[in-house]
Amino acid sequence: MEHLSFLSGSFVFVMVFFAGFVDCIAGGGGMITIPTYLSVGVPANLVLGTNKMVSSIGTLSAVIRLLKSVKTHWNIIFLGIISALIGGVLGARLSHYLDHMTMTVMLLVIIPIILSIGVLKRYKVESHYAANTFFYLRLCLICFIIAGYDGFFGPGTGTFLFLSFMYILSMSAQESVTNAKIINFIANLSALLYFLWAGRIDWLVVMIALPASVMGYLLGAQFVLKANVRWLKVIVSMVLVGLMIRLLFFG
Repeated sequence: MEHLSFLSGSFVFVMVFFAGFVDCIAGGGGMITIPTYLSVGVPANLVLGTNKMVSSIGTLSAVIRLLKSVKTHWNIIFLGIISALIGGVLGARLSHYLDHMTMTVMLLVIIPIILSIGVLKRYKVESHYAANTFFYLRLCLICFIIAGYDGFFGPGTGTFLFLSFMYILSMSAQESVTNAKIINFIANLSALLYFLWAGRIDWLVVMIALPASVMGYLLGAQFVLKANVRWLKVIVSMVLVGLMIRLLFFG
């Protein structure tokens, strides 16, 4: 992209800021940013790399903020990090098969699934898990599969990780958010390395979106640390419903 109007640039800034805020709380930011990038004319083959560049830095800022306040068991999450690295690279190698229409159709399938899970299930306030062999197997499988999906496509990755840690691994909502952000960053980083190597990033859009992303993620991290967990459901549900309507009526 050689030019972006002031109105389009402002639209990108606002939407990416909002996406960063939402993504830090419970994931799903990619379901806002990807349609946003497509709507301002970013070529389909550059959308995923651009999104990875912006979200990686934004996620890192949130991880740093959350780690200052939430205890993280690195001996537990380490295997998840390794699994996510492998899955993210493998997924990124498959991403060139996607086009604009395929992305839209996938979003229309993914959003109702995430929305249903988020509405029907209660969020956990405390962690209840034992770090045994079965736990580590589930952790590695979750991180490998979801990181692979993140490298391949991406929208909803943070939500999938958040819900998986909370409902499959029985972590609290706050611990799940923190661990999800760590794994999400690793998955983004491994996929980003591929996109950098392939030259599939729109740097003009990155310059506009990156500061907005960092600001949104930092505000989201502060919200996670201070707000009641029930607000996580409210924010995610509102965003998903709004995005679903947008895709259905505006493509």
